Amino acid sequence: MSSHIKKLGIVGAGPATVYLLHYLSSLNERYSITILEHQPDAGRGLPYCQANSPYSLLSNLLPDEIPPTVKSFREWCSGNSIALKDEPVPRYLIGQFLHWSLTCLINKRPGVTLINSCRVKSVNLNNCGTFTVFTETFEQFEFDDLVLNTGHGITPTGSDVQFAYPLNELKIKEAVKYVNLIGSSMTAIDCALFLAQKYGSFQCESDKWLYIPSKPVEIKMHSTSGLFPLPFFRSRDLQPEIKKLIEASDLSGTSRRSLDRLYRTVLLRLLKKYAPRIYHQSNTRNFREFIQKWQSSVFHQRADTSLKLGMFMNNRCEEFSVVLAIFEVFFDSLCDLKITFTPEDQTFISSVCIPFLAKNNGALPSTSANKILALMESGTLSIKRVQKTSSEPQLPGIDGTTVTIDCRAAGRTQRDPLIQNLAGNGLVRLTGQTNSRSIKRIETDNEYRAYISPGTQATIYVSSAPLLRATSNTLPGMSVTANIAKSIADSLAGAHQKECA
Repeated sequence: MSSHIKKLGIVGAGPATVYLLHYLSSLNERYSITILEHQPDAGRGLPYCQANSPYSLLSNLLPDEIPPTVKSFREWCSGNSIALKDEPVPRYLIGQFLHWSLTCLINKRPGVTLINSCRVKSVNLNNCGTFTVFTETFEQFEFDDLVLNTGHGITPTGSDVQFAYPLNELKIKEAVKYVNLIGSSMTAIDCALFLAQKYGSFQCESDKWLYIPSKPVEIKMHSTSGLFPLPFFRSRDLQPEIKKLIEASDLSGTSRRSLDRLYRTVLLRLLKKYAPRIYHQSNTRNFREFIQKWQSSVFHQRADTSLKLGMFMNNRCEEFSVVLAIFEVFFDSLCDLKITFTPEDQTFISSVCIPFLAKNNGALPSTSANKILALMESGTLSIKRVQKTSSEPQLPGIDGTTVTIDCRAAGRTQRDPLIQNLAGNGLVRLTGQTNSRSIKRIETDNEYRAYISPGTQATIYVSSAPLLRATSNTLPGMSVTANIAKSIADSLAGAHQKECA
């Protein structure tokens, strides 16, 4: 039996690395681990670091949707005298939890080294099958296996186009009056809210958010869909149409509506118009069967399975968002119009439909969404549709008054010198097109292996969801991260056991 201690290199020290260390610790495998992080502060990752949460930005996660590490999130909060409510958690708080978890996991497990402020430049495959990692400060590290946890990648330098993260490193001069955001994703929403704080302030009056600009600025999002990728925003456009259809539905001489009848006369009509793919799979079912199918593996795969199968790529994710918007407005309208149902239908709505919506429609907390609406109503923010065939929107020339910020995962992945180096050396393969519907990503197998050396089985894993596919807003992001990490930990453990046998 071999006693060889393999060297595992991990590029990046964000949430993906925290959960990978957690699962590797529980497996107790013989690995010497070196973590290379280009930021001076490790553990939090871009979405949850202090640089990207200068204001009280909420996450899209409830307390129980944050997978445990050394402790559960609730236990950690309780130990730090932090009171929690069953509502979206502030992002900086998740960052604190992740940072604490990483520190504990490193101290708990021998043979783990963390190197901060270490930017990886390139990776070479050696003749013996190992990998040599080169940094920008001319350091070299040799590893048997490598895990890429770089999130959206490293921000390249020397480009006129900036990238959204880290938010506090955006170069916005005093003279800037026009900001172009490429994309309308969650990243673009983060960026818009951050910029709004620099140019004005938000006020809440009578439960309505208002934006008061202190300096003139126009923020324009350029998107192939021309829409926000969230049910909350889609619902604003659908509301009048859905209410009209409900009011026009046949009462059949009774004061109580039939849920199945409304499904056929209202919901199916809307699905046919706005989500034809899902309509063709659903038009022969009653409402209960339709909801049950959505909750099954066909429509709503587990996070890790859907990631592997690409279930939410391309138009599928788009239609899923539209359907959630339809559901949200449909049930809100039933309440507004004081529609009554049979006891059986009412029980199904309250016990199945409403919890289903609450779980799947939490991509953006309502406070943040209402601030975006306030920005639009003030004229500060607008969204423009660009041609799907165009890889780069035609934007105004960059001058002293205009700045362009790329908020797409594709932009970072394609321009990331490390990813390009790996692709150029044949160590990873990029797939997909450069547009919002099919983002450039790294191709892997079902165990998230991007490369396996034929001679030695030395492997490059990809544990970062943004590098693997376009992130679906309807999936719980932290669960995706934890699921991928566990899969990679299991694969590393299995490979090690084979070598030791």
